[in-house]
Amino acid sequence: MACRESFEQLKVSTDRANASIGKNLQYTSKSVADCNLRMVEAFYASVASTFDLYQSLLQARGPVEVAEVSSAHMRKQYEAVTALAKDMTVLAQSVAAESAKASRGSS
Repeated sequence: MACRESFEQLKVSTDRANASIGKNLQYTSKSVADCNLRMVEAFYASVASTFDLYQSLLQARGPVEVAEVSSAHMRKQYEAVTALAKDMTVLAQSVAAESAKASRGSS
């Protein structure tokens, strides 16, 4: 009888753990998709910005204007990379918090 009860307890614990892992994997999968989407958006914005830079450089009327255009582009790219890093940090923290929450829920 004790063996059967132990088996039932093990089965219940295993089912809970499997459910928790499933929820965790679902959330992680969505988070990875969100991360990939954000990276693709950032890549597209960078490519568009680079084409705008080249167009502006071709229209520049002298070295001073080339320097101004280049400087403005670098500043814009730095701001974009900084914003992307912040977004990725928030996303990573969210994934870690949800994973920890799911792990605690399975205990």
